Amino acid sequence: MKQLLLSLILLVFIGGFVKAQRLADVYNTRNGNLPADFTTAFLQSADGSRIIGTQGAGLVRVSSSGVTTVFNTSNSGIGSNFIASLAQTANGDIWVGTNGGGLSRFSGGVWSTFTIFNSGLPSNNVRSIATQGNNLLVATQFGLSFYSDATGWNTLNAGNSTLPSSNISTVHICLLYTSDAADE
Repeated sequence: MKQLLLSLILLVFIGGFVKAQRLADVYNTRNGNLPADFTTAFLQSADGSRIIGTQGAGLVRVSSSGVTTVFNTSNSGIGSNFIASLAQTANGDIWVGTNGGGLSRFSGGVWSTFTIFNSGLPSNNVRSIATQGNNLLVATQFGLSFYSDATGWNTLNAGNSTLPSSNISTVHICLLYTSDAADE
């Protein structure tokens, strides 16, 4: 009975300690960290930065030391202020899927944007991005695009593949591992 009582007291104490800890940072227009309260995407980058997409106010990077930088169409090469998705490739590039402005890449401090006019991207409305290594899968309403620096663009849609629809809303990469009986 004493052990149960001690366990309960310890649990209550630990529970109270956990509740007293700061569980999340708040980013909004009231504390000056965001240019808009409506956020659409979030990425914790490899360097510890928090990257936050907004609906109409661009992209915000909060460094691990707390420095906030806003990227929008007025001060950077980002394709649109309407951010739909975010991803990071293994080489550290940040990829930003936008609503109407294509797919933007932030690499080495430089922005570049892929659109229907300068790439094989089938739509300027990028709904979702998934990465594996330095390769991308990009979901749009006109198909599923693959991109790598080595091979460029390749797009699958209902007309050139067995996809039942070209309207792709989200994409994820799931790695499945199998083992041979000899490996066991």
